[in-house]
Amino acid sequence: RDKNMKKLFTLFFVLMAIATGAKAQDDMAGTPLNFEAIEDETEVTITNPLGLTLEYSVEGGSTWTSENSSTITISAPTAETKVCLRGDNEAYGKPSGESTTITFDKDCYVYGNVMSLISSTDFATLTTLTSSSTFRNLFWKNEHFVSHNNKELVLPATTLTNGCYYSMFHQSTISRAPELPATVITSSCYSHMFSYCKNLTAAPELPALVLEDECYYAMFEGCTSLTQASALPAMELAWECYDNMYRETAITEAPALPATTLVYSCYYGMFWDCASLVTAPVLPATTLAKDCYEYMF
Repeated sequence: RDKNMKKLFTLFFVLMAIATGAKAQDDMAGTPLNFEAIEDETEVTITNPLGLTLEYSVEGGSTWTSENSSTITISAPTAETKVCLRGDNEAYGKPSGESTTITFDKDCYVYGNVMSLISSTDFATLTTLTSSSTFRNLFWKNEHFVSHNNKELVLPATTLTNGCYYSMFHQSTISRAPELPATVITSSCYSHMFSYCKNLTAAPELPALVLEDECYYAMFEGCTSLTQASALPAMELAWECYDNMYRETAITEAPALPATTLVYSCYYGMFWDCASLVTAPVLPATTLAKDCYEYMF
């Protein structure tokens, strides 16, 4: 009876946490992407090699400035100054690697709905991406990215495109991953998304049941503070889908891997250099493929 009660209490708190997270996400859906200065005299720099037109406001959205320079510099003169960003552009990157990147010279909170970069007016209800590499490298190597305690960064897209979040937070200081609600995913959509984010401690839920090539490739590689892995319920795998996914992380428990039919390099290097992992997951597969378990541990 005590064990059952403990399970019920655990389930209750998990459900409460999920509900609280969902509400926090909903609260931010109508808020454009915001960078809130923590210190005086902070600068936001947007590298804009594609010449996209962006609008920003440092007055809470009351007035907006439009720019399409190759480098856009925005000053936040005092702590708690909020820089709001919006645009009407389908994508901020290209598969070739050219991409918009956003950095700060001092710590800033980052929150709000990233879809304000896609539609300046309808972002609150927008859940569809239409162009590949949409947010590729957006916060790449942003070393002053701070996750707000009470305000969420929202990535609400449920219709993804190839490479849409490729390296979006690579080597940034993000500490809390945003929710990723898509159940249908695309090739390379999350590839390298959080790689080498050394402050990240937990992976977000990954509910997709059917995978695409390289979808989770090196998604959390090098996240040396990551102790909690995502559940991976997919039964239909794809080439290199989990390749290097948790390499060099601090996870202590591997997720279940229920697929029974494997494909090329699906688990290649998945838990390579995971020094805190002490028990391997059950491997029920009966149909194997080339390099499917290569360097898995």
